[in-house]
Amino acid sequence: MYTSGNAQQDGLQFMKSPMALIISGLVLVGCKLVEPPPPPPPPPASGIGFFSSCVNPPGALVIKGKGDESLYTVTLKDKDIGGCEGDSQAGKTAPYLERAELSQQGNLDFSEPQELKFDARFRHGFIGKQESFFHIQNITSICPAEPSMVINWHKGQLEISTLQESGILKPKRFPDFKVDEFRSWKSWKIHIAQKSKFVLSIDVLLEGERIGRRHFAYRPECGAPYVNFGIRRLGNTRDSNETSIAQFRKFSLKPLNPPKKVMAKGPPLRKLVESELKDPPMMIKRPKVVKPMEPIVKIKEPVNIAVPSKLTIIRKASKPVVPPEFSITHKSSTPLK
Repeated sequence: MYTSGNAQQDGLQFMKSPMALIISGLVLVGCKLVEPPPPPPPPPASGIGFFSSCVNPPGALVIKGKGDESLYTVTLKDKDIGGCEGDSQAGKTAPYLERAELSQQGNLDFSEPQELKFDARFRHGFIGKQESFFHIQNITSICPAEPSMVINWHKGQLEISTLQESGILKPKRFPDFKVDEFRSWKSWKIHIAQKSKFVLSIDVLLEGERIGRRHFAYRPECGAPYVNFGIRRLGNTRDSNETSIAQFRKFSLKPLNPPKKVMAKGPPLRKLVESELKDPPMMIKRPKVVKPMEPIVKIKEPVNIAVPSKLTIIRKASKPVVPPEFSITHKSSTPLK
């Protein structure tokens, strides 16, 4: 496009005017507003971090320490209605929902089996109905699905519920595990693996011992599984709910079978000189002369065999036996003639 010299001069004068400087400054400010956000912070050493996805009731959650040394104390009182959408609305089973929870940053990775570890103690309460403290959630903004697993206390007894393909949570109660025995710290482990595209294989271990058999839970296709913990229970307008207090610590999420450590490589090999690249002269090794060993003659010790000697019987000659002389004397009235 052809422009006259006067038009070019007018443009140069406009660029030097204060209005042009103001407009260019606004353009630069606008460019700064559309800069990409900074990258998210790296995950903690424990492999898992948490945040409040909803507004918790005042004083319901107290966190002491930072990072892996954090201690979470959750206190839920009567009428502590949760701050998530729908908590204050009446549902099918309760007029409202009482809740104080923290959710995982990010999602669970099922490319390999995972092990989630934490310590927990339930200092007070948990004698009501369906007071949950651990979930494997699936709900997102486009997927209102039920959690794949829920662990709760129901009237003081442990209960584990798993999601079925029909969309219903199926509970399994363990009467031998009572909440009064869990007032002190206990170690929990959750082993999670993907059995198939929509089925999770989950083991729940308490103090190293598995609770029940292996659990299988449905995973909806639209969901993005993640973990959350705290206290959640049904509201009660007839009777007041008792205060429940739980504490959690030492969370970690790592692969169940970590790769074996590989020994560090040594320094690089030295490059050979041209003279070393030539074939070395052949060395003829003379065979070692081995002297034949003299045969070993075993000398047998002579055996003394007892040979019976010939017996010679010598009979001594005895004197001839001479019959003695004898005479017969006959007494008679008449002399013998």
